[in-house]
Amino acid sequence: MKEIKKITFIGSGAWASALGNVVADNGYDVCIYGIAEDEINDINNNHMNRKYCGKVILNTNITATLDLAYGVKDADIIVIAVPSSVIEGVISNIIPLLSSKPIIVNVTKGFERKTKKTMVEYISSLIDSSLISGVVSLIGPSFAEEVVRKQYTAIAASSTDVNAASIVQKVFSNHYFRVYTNSDVIGSEVCASLKNVIALASGILTGLGFENNSHAALITRGLGEITRFVVRVGGMEQTCLGLTGIGDLVLTCSSPKSRNYEAGVIIGSKGIRYFKEHNIKTVEGIYACELAYKLGNEHNIYIPIITALYNVIFNEVDPLDEINSLMNGSLKSEMV
Repeated sequence: MKEIKKITFIGSGAWASALGNVVADNGYDVCIYGIAEDEINDINNNHMNRKYCGKVILNTNITATLDLAYGVKDADIIVIAVPSSVIEGVISNIIPLLSSKPIIVNVTKGFERKTKKTMVEYISSLIDSSLISGVVSLIGPSFAEEVVRKQYTAIAASSTDVNAASIVQKVFSNHYFRVYTNSDVIGSEVCASLKNVIALASGILTGLGFENNSHAALITRGLGEITRFVVRVGGMEQTCLGLTGIGDLVLTCSSPKSRNYEAGVIIGSKGIRYFKEHNIKTVEGIYACELAYKLGNEHNIYIPIITALYNVIFNEVDPLDEINSLMNGSLKSEMV
């Protein structure tokens, strides 16, 4: 097994701080690379990242740097903790600096918009396999702000490389953070992306004033759509019943800590035009909805909820009209 000493996080946001704290608690040397000098200084001088983690004190094994070459040098694991939109640029900057054949760990959820690839597929396509020791996605039902406060959490290390996934599992697991392995990369990453779409719809229901019955119906039927999608594109049905499937779906659809859910609340209460005019955050579910709608049509997948949400966001259809259409459509078996 590859000996792990140094773990580097690319990105100095909430996930880098939270996961960095996990592995630092496990005794590893952690380096966080970022481009925001105030965040880097806060980590180094105060052992805090107040912008993302409030008053939580981080493990003193964590150091931070503005120097990418220093961060990457001799790293045994490199965790990519940046938005999907900048991953290509980040990887291109890292490649010339690689020397120790690190394992690349992705914590970003969603599809790459141009290629329609999952994150592991996309990252793997950008890096020659001879330069690294595998690519793993570390995803599942988790909010960074709870992980950094050491709330009990269970997620999955997903990779077709069983050895790399096993190493990541052992490095990140401890008494409050448990990691399971999963070899169904396609299923795990499709679930991780599409749950954001259903979370948007869940927020819209809340914004419109609908309550528990409505959310239970949405989550259940939404899981059905995700499952059909996963199976059609080559994933495993049982993945949809695991941590990256139903686990992440329930979490994201039922908490105001979810950015996608909160975006949906605004859309439901104030309308899509208001949201488009005032939103300044990256809401991955919107991009995932557009891509899922297109892929669903390409693969002839039955995805009525995703289609309805697409109409609300991109065609500015009244969400109540879409809900009524879903509720009053032709009656059918639950298994469809």
